[in-house]
Amino acid sequence: MSPDYTIPLIDFSRETERQTIVDREAGQYPGHPTTVLLEDNRTILTVYP
Repeated sequence: MSPDYTIPLIDFSRETERQTIVDREAGQYPGHPTTVLLEDNRTILTVYP
């Protein structure tokens, strides 16, 4: 059964004005594997070094 909604995919990789740097560590990439938009319009962001 298909859901009654679609989840849009937005690629911000070239939209640097929409990006915020939260940490920099020499030799490390704080990866950004996923985000989820909650029902109250807040976002959960997961990262890993």
